[in-house]
Amino acid sequence: MKILKIPLVFLLVFNVAIVKAQWNVTMISYDFYFKEVLFLNDEVGFIAGGEYNNNGSWFDCCGAILRTLDGGNTWDTTLLETTIRSIHFIDNDTGFAASNQLLFYKTTDGGDNWETIVVSYPEPGIFSDNYFTSVHFKNSQEGYMCGHTGMSNDVSAFRTTDGGYTWEPRVHLFNSANQWLTRAQISFPTPTTGYVGNLYKTVDGGNTWYDNDSMLTAVPPGMSAHQCTDFFNANYGYIGSRYNTGIPQDFKDACLGVTYDGGINWNYHLFSELNRIYDIEIVDATTTYAAAWIGEPGDNTSPFIASLDAGNTWYYQSYAPDSLTPSIYQIHSIDDKVAYAVGAVGGFWGIGGEVVMAGVVLKTENSGGELLSMHETGERRLSKESFINIFPNPAKSSINIECNIAMENIEILNISGYRIQQLSVTNGKINVNISTLSKGTYFVKVSGKEKVIFDRFIKL
Repeated sequence: MKILKIPLVFLLVFNVAIVKAQWNVTMISYDFYFKEVLFLNDEVGFIAGGEYNNNGSWFDCCGAILRTLDGGNTWDTTLLETTIRSIHFIDNDTGFAASNQLLFYKTTDGGDNWETIVVSYPEPGIFSDNYFTSVHFKNSQEGYMCGHTGMSNDVSAFRTTDGGYTWEPRVHLFNSANQWLTRAQISFPTPTTGYVGNLYKTVDGGNTWYDNDSMLTAVPPGMSAHQCTDFFNANYGYIGSRYNTGIPQDFKDACLGVTYDGGINWNYHLFSELNRIYDIEIVDATTTYAAAWIGEPGDNTSPFIASLDAGNTWYYQSYAPDSLTPSIYQIHSIDDKVAYAVGAVGGFWGIGGEVVMAGVVLKTENSGGELLSMHETGERRLSKESFINIFPNPAKSSINIECNIAMENIEILNISGYRIQQLSVTNGKINVNISTLSKGTYFVKVSGKEKVIFDRFIKL
């Protein structure tokens, strides 16, 4: 087991003082790349990542957890066997780290020492392409990890109920061979409500999960399953990804969705100058950061975007030095002013002319900063509400359902997402008898050849 505690990490530190810059580079490392940053308070923070090898590759290299005890001025480093992709603490002492090759790490002393735990699974000989990308613990005993397990087609998530020492594969949670959740993040905004991207949701604390074929939320055609997630509460939250196809079919943009009703409906924003949304950080009820990969650099293009009105309007945020074009993988806010971000930059020409990759850490201390307009981003909103119409609503005995897609099948779901009625459709309008239903809220799932659309109605 390769564990090495380095008392000081030698990083190139930028002393940049630009008044208008919202995000400043605080350090660049040619030895490490960074995947995630987490601060427990103003002084104690952690960065998850790994070492670059001689070829600039990152997948099979050693993992690294960097720790600061003085607000980011100095860092120590623990080297581990494999890349660390996600880190989560439940208090100042107890933390967890997700890694490659079915390895999991745990600390109970604030990061002084990390225990290696093997996530066993009865399919030996297939460990060449396994990595967990998100870890979340609800408490000291119950936790979840998801990612690309490379095992059977229906195992992409694991659950522990003993603090991470044994893990149960959730074989019925993710059941599509094409739904490897290589960047999807697990989020529990409440003890009972949890999300993985906008693909899966639980309303009973993780015992039962519903995917987009049976629950409340539909994925637009072309949205990648590689999703980041953040929820402020059970109803208000975001997902971010890449939109590979769209309406029309030539969109290949970063895609950011916001919901205000727990995933029943989503408004999607598309950004043509950005290639992918890597992370979303909700600061408070109105302010949100998002980290991106720049697709087409422009005068004001930035890997940082922000909304000050709960996701309705988005702006670029300036960063310095602007000669760098980093991909920002993750943002963590300490308060409404101070936040950190980590990512990677490339294209440096080192000694001998080789291209050098580097990890980068940025920090903001003035979250207001200068917000830059998003020029010609091609931003569009895609809302399922624009495609489906249910009336009367509320209703006592029957409802009419109209849709401007070619409907093939309609399902009525109860509030828990269970199907209670299914109907075949031959045209764009149908009348549904709901007289036998109990009073309450129900969901309508409309399936067509290319789309699945959800809406809701109230039975009086």
